[in-house]
Amino acid sequence: MAQLFAPKPITRSKSKRRLVQQKHRL
Repeated sequence: MAQLFAPKPITRSKSKRRLVQQKHRL
């Protein structure tokens, strides 16, 4: 999943928040 957000450094903060939500969902 980290690789998917790798090419998006601009939305790092947003991606981080989404990653946390997805992690909680899992």
